[in-house]
Order: sequence, then C-alpha cells, then structure tokens
Amino acid sequence: MRVPFSDFSSSFLSLLSVSFCSATLLQIQSGIHHLLFPFALLLSFRFNQLWRVFNNRLRTLLFFWFAMKRRKIRRVMMLILIRIILIFRRRLRIRMSKQPSLHNPIHRLAHLDGMIVESDIACIEQLRMDRRTFNIFISLVREVGGLRDTKNMVVEEMVAIFLHLLAFEEKNRKIKFDFQRSGETISRHFNNALKAVLKLLSLLLKKPEPIPENSTDERWKWFKNCIGAIDGTLIDVNVPAIDKSRHRLRKNTISTNVLGACAPNIQFIYVLAGWEGSAANGRVLRSALNRNNGLKVARGNYYLGDAGYKHCDGFLVPYRRTIYHEWRRDWSNHALRKSCSI
Repeated sequence: MRVPFSDFSSSFLSLLSVSFCSATLLQIQSGIHHLLFPFALLLSFRFNQLWRVFNNRLRTLLFFWFAMKRRKIRRVMMLILIRIILIFRRRLRIRMSKQPSLHNPIHRLAHLDGMIVESDIACIEQLRMDRRTFNIFISLVREVGGLRDTKNMVVEEMVAIFLHLLAFEEKNRKIKFDFQRSGETISRHFNNALKAVLKLLSLLLKKPEPIPENSTDERWKWFKNCIGAIDGTLIDVNVPAIDKSRHRLRKNTISTNVLGACAPNIQFIYVLAGWEGSAANGRVLRSALNRNNGLKVARGNYYLGDAGYKHCDGFLVPYRRTIYHEWRRDWSNHALRKSCSI
C-alpha cells in the first residue's frame, strides 16, 4: 500500500525530533553543561517549524510537477504541430530573392531624365503622354493613390516603369535592362504603382454625358442622346496551364477579353477585365450588365457597338451586310475639299 506523502513527512519529522532530543540528553548525562538542554529544545522546535514550511512548499512543487507531467505529451505534440505549420508556411511563401544592382546610378538617372524631362516627344513615345500630363498624373498618384518615395527609388521612376511596361507589353527582363534595375525591384514597384492607380478610378473614369440636341460635331451630331461606344479588345496574358484551353484563340494565342466603354472624346467610362479570350463579346457585355457595380445605361440613352453585340434597348448596332463606314469617307472628303479651298 502506498503511503501518502504528508503522513510520511510527519513521521519522518517526529523521528528526527526524537532522535535529536535523545542525542542531546545523552550528551548532558555524559557531563556536558546543563545549560545546553534548553538550547537543544529550542533548536529542535525551530527545526520542526522550518521543516513544516519546507514540507508545504515541496508538496506544492510536486503537485505542479505531476500536473505538468500529465500534460507533457499534449504539450509536446502541440509544439511539434506548430513547428510543422511554420515550416510549411515558410516553404509555401514564394518570394523573389533580392538581387544587388550592378548598374551605374548616374546612367540610370540620365535615362529617366531623357524620358520625362528633355522633351514631350520622348515622353509621348516612351510613356504615351506628354510631360504636363505626366506631372499631373504623378500628383494624383501621390495625393490620392498614396504612393511614396522609397530609399532607392522615386515615384517618377515607379510610374515611368509602370507606364512603359503597359505601353510596350515588354517582359521583366527587358524592363530591368532599360531602367537598370533588378527584376525583383521592377516587379515590386510595378505592383505598388498598380495599387495606387486603382485608387484613382473615381477620378480617371468619366461620367457619361449624352450627345446634346444642338451638337455641331460632324461625327456625333447624328447620334442624339448617345453616351459613347463599347467594344472588346484582346490582350495577351500568361495563365496557368490548366486555364490555357479557355484563353486560347483560333490563332493559337493566349488572351483575355477586356470590355471598354468610351465617351465621344475617347475617355473611358467603364472597363471590365478578367474574361477569357475565347468568350464572345456579347457574353462579356451581359456579365457587365448583371454586376452590382457594372455598366449602367440610363433610359433614353444608348451606346454604339459593332456587329459582335446584339441590337437591344440601350445599345445601337449596325444592320447586317450594311456599309456603315461611309460617313467616315464623306467626312474625310469634306475635310479634304475644305483644306484645298483654303
């Protein structure tokens, strides 16, 4: 039978006290001075108190030890599980390693100044906008988009990389050679500029305004209450192998179908991206109309579209097998005759 720890400690304490007192009495009988007897009793009493305090603390420590021992297996398993999760999280986190820049910063600044400072011709050729428009765009990106200068790159260079890549559809390897930056730097700052530009949608997208009755524009005065034109465009993209079949066109290119609605002055009203290139224009338009924040057409207004769309309420498309580009030739001939008469 297992003896409780408290009973064992009490018995041991009593035996130790009795032994100490007996040894003290034997020493007194052997001729030791009689004053040692009270001191021995006091020392025995003090030792008894200290042992009781130590006994209580020891029992508390042993209680916590056995409680921890019962939970030891669960605690170890929890630590092993957390370690496995951290290892897999570190492996699944795909990060491009930063590469040191081996280019001359003076040449880099000279290349950037040649694009955005020297002339409007170079700025338009490289970034598709003149210097004044570029500076206005930089101000919007700073104030509204929240894009800020970093330690090694200014906002002007970030936006220039962003616009140059969109204008020429170049690869990361070509862009990093032109701007003399590492591939990781190009990719990171392109995404930062893209996030800042997306915050400008409310400012960049034009609100639709119908063509007035008294319009004098030779091209648009025939379309009263028209608010613009819609069309789809195909943009080459890189998609996972499992999605290539849906994005592949009849010319064996991998593209995405982007719907755009423009005002008469070629300002965007609405843009919908994300559909695969094999989707028809009518299907993309139906998706845009069914969205909560999709394309809206007020009653009495309409958009112009090509034969890829259906003629319905809100959309005016040409008749089949009917020439509808005659007005362009007539307008061109009218402009030519007017210039010759001058």
